[in-house]
Amino acid sequence: SRKVPVDINHVIRDCLVEYADQAENAHVTITQQLGDVPPLPGDTIQLQQVFANLIRNGIEAMPQGGIMKVETNLKLSENGTSPLISISITDTGLGIPAGNLTKLFDPFFTTKHGGTGLGLAITHSIIQSHGGSIDVHSQPGEGTQFVIRLPLEREEKKEE
Repeated sequence: SRKVPVDINHVIRDCLVEYADQAENAHVTITQQLGDVPPLPGDTIQLQQVFANLIRNGIEAMPQGGIMKVETNLKLSENGTSPLISISITDTGLGIPAGNLTKLFDPFFTTKHGGTGLGLAITHSIIQSHGGSIDVHSQPGEGTQFVIRLPLEREEKKEE
């Protein structure tokens, strides 16, 4: 899919507005610390799907209410050469048992009643198609953090 410059903070704010009522009904407080990040090459609709998925999952992981923190930062890649945007979505919810963490992004893996198990698999493939990565850190009973890293520059060579 054709990648156009996407303001990631704008996409996240839109998603948070979309889920504001659901969060409020679930007694979930959402805090955002959106850094000063440049646009990145992406597919807006797909990226909206990624954040909608993660925000919805986070709210659903907090049946007793809680806090969700959404942050964006400009960082450098592991080798320190290329800039990337790091997005973290942290909840204070039920957490994910270690045995399930490795299967989280597998298609059809779900612990939700009536869930398809496709949400995170799709999320994962969208992030991969943007040249990025997604990691999850979780402690049962303490909550879960998803960290997404999206590159600001695509490795593809430009046609002359």
